[in-house]
Amino acid sequence: MQEKIDAVSIRQLRAAVLGTAESLVPEQRQAVVLQALIFSPMEKTVEISGDVRNVGLRSMTVLAQFVDAVASLPSVASVQRPVFTREKDADVGFHSPFTFHITLQ
Repeated sequence: MQEKIDAVSIRQLRAAVLGTAESLVPEQRQAVVLQALIFSPMEKTVEISGDVRNVGLRSMTVLAQFVDAVASLPSVASVQRPVFTREKDADVGFHSPFTFHITLQ
C-alpha cells in the first residue's frame, strides 16, 4: 500500500515536464516541442524526446536548460543527458532534436 502511495504518477510527471518546457522561454512558448514521453514502470525510467526550435542559435542552450530543469524535478533521481546537436532545417531553421532518459525515485 505504501509503495502505491509513494509511486510517481505518470500524469503528474508529464504535467511537470510540459510545464517546465513551456516556462523556459516565456516569449516563445513552443520553444521545446515534446514528441514522446515513454514510461517503463519496471525500470522506473522515462524516455523524453522532442525538439528545441524557434530560438535561433540558442537551441542547444535552451536544451541544456530544459534537461537541467527536468533533472531538478522532485520525482527525478537521475538523468542520462542527451547528445547536444544543432541542425538547420529549411522549414524550422536552427533546432536541436533530443532524446534522453530519466530515472525516477
